[in-house]
Amino acid sequence: MARATAKAEVIVVPHTHWDREWYLTFEEFRYWLVRALDQVVKHGEHDPDFRLVLDGQVLPLLDYLAIRPEQEEKLRKLIESGRLQIGPWYTQPDEFLVSGEALIRNLLLGHRIAHRFGSVMKDGYIPDSFGHLAQLPQILQGFGIDTVFIMRGADQICENIGKGEFLWQGPDGSEVFVHVFTEGYDVSLPCEPAEFPVFAEKLAALFEKSCTGTLLLPLGGDHREPPTNLSEILSALEEKLPKFRFRLGTLSDYVKLLRRAPLRKVTGELRSGGRRHFILSGVYSTRIMIKQQNAAVETWIEKYAEPLSALAYICGHDLTPFVSAAWELLLQNHAHDSICGTGVDEVHREMLVRYARAEAVARTVTQEAMRIIGERMSMPNQTGIPVLVF
Repeated sequence: MARATAKAEVIVVPHTHWDREWYLTFEEFRYWLVRALDQVVKHGEHDPDFRLVLDGQVLPLLDYLAIRPEQEEKLRKLIESGRLQIGPWYTQPDEFLVSGEALIRNLLLGHRIAHRFGSVMKDGYIPDSFGHLAQLPQILQGFGIDTVFIMRGADQICENIGKGEFLWQGPDGSEVFVHVFTEGYDVSLPCEPAEFPVFAEKLAALFEKSCTGTLLLPLGGDHREPPTNLSEILSALEEKLPKFRFRLGTLSDYVKLLRRAPLRKVTGELRSGGRRHFILSGVYSTRIMIKQQNAAVETWIEKYAEPLSALAYICGHDLTPFVSAAWELLLQNHAHDSICGTGVDEVHREMLVRYARAEAVARTVTQEAMRIIGERMSMPNQTGIPVLVF
């Protein structure tokens, strides 16, 4: 009796990529965000197979709840069950236009908020940033994350090794497992009969780039949620493509396989552009006022407000909530399509307002902290005026 041929397994991971502001303003995009997450909550309640990765960031969740606070408990249940995955980032940043400290704070705030809702996705997920710095493995490992899913920056490496997966080592020796979305983070499913053979060829080509023997298929695009009847679609797809077995899953499901795979090791920055995914290095000099304001506010918070507020805390005055508020405003501007200057004019005018607010907080904290420290200075039994130098 002939042995049945094993089917090639495809793990389909539903997700959405949500640029907070870009070719529309934040408020315009938030209208569509609310509509999309309304559907997510509705279908998550009734479909036990429902899964969604919320773009590796928590800020869209907060933006939604500002309009729909009554949905928090329903969202919390989805997050605690692992069916709606949030974090680990606060927002999906550009890595080269912000400080190293800002990247750490981005992850720190993302973790803190995700834990507040019950669970944080412990997979590095940053597919749309325009390249990746060499220290990213070190930063991720500092948060207990040993994987990263990317799209841009690795075209040349993938062509050289013939695979879309590798082990990436940072300058300090830290290592993370990397999966590259070589075909992009939105692989459309076929609908018409004529599309099925082409899709099967595409899957076969993607399998050639996988080191795990299983295919990871990201499903979802910019500013939209995946289909609501995805289980039925995948069942129908299996009938049309009997060589494949499709199942809904998460990034973590695939990571278990990736950790056991034989992988080539690479080092250094991932900034190679290619035919598929451009790096768009021109964004490093666009809207230079945005970059200047960012550097100024980072300096105010990191070099003045925060160290002085730490000294004020020792003196019995807690100014850290104000410092946290300044960081949140700053990090909202670090989303890759914001700090890069690729949006419409209204977006960047709003960014300048956030920078001004964050700087006002940092300046006030700095002045107040120096006053508090100065009050603690005394010169008993001595003449003269004490001088505080910072």
